[in-house]
Formats: sequence, C-alpha cells, structure tokens
Amino acid sequence: MFESKLEVCPQFTDQKALEILDLHWDLFGTLKPLDSYQDQNFLVRCEDGSRYVLKIANAATPHEWLDLQTRVLDHLNAQTPTLPLPKNIPTRFGVEMVQAEGHWWRLVSFLPGQMLSGVPFRSPKLLEEI
Repeated sequence: MFESKLEVCPQFTDQKALEILDLHWDLFGTLKPLDSYQDQNFLVRCEDGSRYVLKIANAATPHEWLDLQTRVLDHLNAQTPTLPLPKNIPTRFGVEMVQAEGHWWRLVSFLPGQMLSGVPFRSPKLLEEI
C-alpha cells in the first residue's frame, strides 16, 4: 500500500503552491524547489526577507504521522527554545496543517545552512555527526 504511492512525489506547480500559500498563510513570495525523497518542498522567500519551507506531504503519508511530526517539533521548541529548530507556522485560521488538492500542506520556518544534498562528499564522520 504505502510503498507504491511513495514512488510518486507530489508535483505541484509553483503557481498552485503560491495559491495555497496565499489562501492559507496569507504569504506571497518566490519559490525554489528543495530536494526531497517522498514529498515536495519549496523554499519560500518573501518580499520582507523572511524565509519559510512549504512542505507538501506525499498522499500516502498518514495524517497521524504528520501530526506526530508537528507535535514533536512543537514540543522540542517549547522544551529547548535555544536549540535551532524550525518552527511550525500556523495558517491564518490557526491550524498547523491544511489539506488541499489531496495532500497535507505545512509551513515551517527556514533554518539557514548548507543542504546535505549540496555536500559533494559525505564522509563517515560527517554522517556520524548528523
């Protein structure tokens, strides 16, 4: 069941992603696709300089798994406020996830740094430290 659906990542256009972003988070900006194994993610750059990650879950991912990820992130942020972690960004309606176009969508704050996918050589030591 899960494996067959995972083979197809969401493939929304920038235009559709911007529509959902505007409708639910009242944000507009430019999008840059980010690497992902089973989901679709965009870096969102707003005109005021703020940056976010728009996460579109694979249709096969159970809502309960996404809810757990959201709650864990909220818990970690509450318990360790000095630890650099992304923060869930609620919609204009106060919820942290919305279902649109058959997928669950979330927005989190962006953490600056180098993406692992951009590191040409991943030494065992680097992988150990992650």
